[in-house]
Amino acid sequence: MAANISVYVNPVTVNSIKVILLCNALAIKPNYITIELHKGEHRTPEFLKINPDGKVPVLVDGDFVLNESNAILQYLSNKEASKEASKESSNLSSKKPSEYPSFWPSEIQQQAEVLKWLFWQGNSWGKAVGVFAHRRLILPSWGYAYKEALSQEYFDDFHQVIRRLDHALVDKDYLVGECLTIADICLSSYLILSDEAEIPLDDYVHVRRWLSNISAMPWWQATHRSLVETLTVN
Repeated sequence: MAANISVYVNPVTVNSIKVILLCNALAIKPNYITIELHKGEHRTPEFLKINPDGKVPVLVDGDFVLNESNAILQYLSNKEASKEASKESSNLSSKKPSEYPSFWPSEIQQQAEVLKWLFWQGNSWGKAVGVFAHRRLILPSWGYAYKEALSQEYFDDFHQVIRRLDHALVDKDYLVGECLTIADICLSSYLILSDEAEIPLDDYVHVRRWLSNISAMPWWQATHRSLVETLTVN
């Protein structure tokens, strides 16, 4: 999959990172088109024709154009799930449906739970966690000479939100069901630079165990290496 798929990204911003993680996990190789946000390329007339919101990522699959990172996660994973279901019905695949090879479960209640976590990321998780890498790594890589100190309010918000995730992961390896889903990819993408950004995870044993399991995946490690290289070059 990906012969006619293009994805407009900025490879160091988390909404793009989560899509890149999923593409790497599914062995999808789209045509990546980099949009340099700090150079204003997201405000050019050409890009605004593709996404009037002026944001990345944007997926173009033939005539279909989709923005919003979590919608892209759901689209790609569901598309892969449909392909896997077709193979199974033709007895061409030995994978069990419970293995979620697409990172999108087939059971409707689990699908709803995955969407719940995607919405929670948009409402709570993203702004509380994303600030660390953005302030400490991304802005400096774009040429800003300072690292703005994080106020106590940011830390209070972070600890309140991450306690919710830590509690949800008690006695669980994954957020939904018994396999990785796009819910795990979405939330963990904000922690892919947790060491580099000095995100305070020490007190959250369940989050650290969950993250350790995900970060052991080859596709995660490849994404992390590429991300660090990009930040170093910038």
